[in-house]
Amino acid sequence: MLIVGLGNPGEKYAKTRHNAGWLLIERYAAECGLKFSLESKHKALVARGNHQGKTITLVIPLSYMNLSGQAVISLLNYYRYSAQDVLIVYDDKDFDSGIIKLKNNGSAGGHNGIKSIIAHLGTENFLRLRIGVGPKPKEINLADFVLSDFSKNELENILPEVFSRGIKIIDTIISEGAEKAMQVFNQK
Repeated sequence: MLIVGLGNPGEKYAKTRHNAGWLLIERYAAECGLKFSLESKHKALVARGNHQGKTITLVIPLSYMNLSGQAVISLLNYYRYSAQDVLIVYDDKDFDSGIIKLKNNGSAGGHNGIKSIIAHLGTENFLRLRIGVGPKPKEINLADFVLSDFSKNELENILPEVFSRGIKIIDTIISEGAEKAMQVFNQK
């Protein structure tokens, strides 16, 4: 399985809402005992190994969000995955902070990273784990909002629980499949 955490590279973006996927995948790698290494030909940080008896490839694209599809298609082709073997983890402005949901397919919903991945893969049929980063205040434009840092409360009290839940979701996908993970974790 190819598991990709979306975000933007650079220290100034490290704790922004748009980097929620990146942050979760960093934690997941640590949980699995996997270390990232730079794979410049793929424009990504990659951690690969066995987890729960299966080979997983964790990816953090090093291009900016709107070019994420380049790293995804490069690694998909290199490691011979299909689109059905891909899980993209990313921020979703339409969900409140603290919400995390697994989805099978669908449109980009205005997310530039997902738009890039759909364009490069040529399909909308791949798994998405969406991490809520909203609600967006009406007076702030979308770009400024997603590129703003998480609040201290979110970093200390909300995200640890969201990331813990995200790790359980990914583990369930690997061990029992996406349908089971949706049945268990997409409950209200």
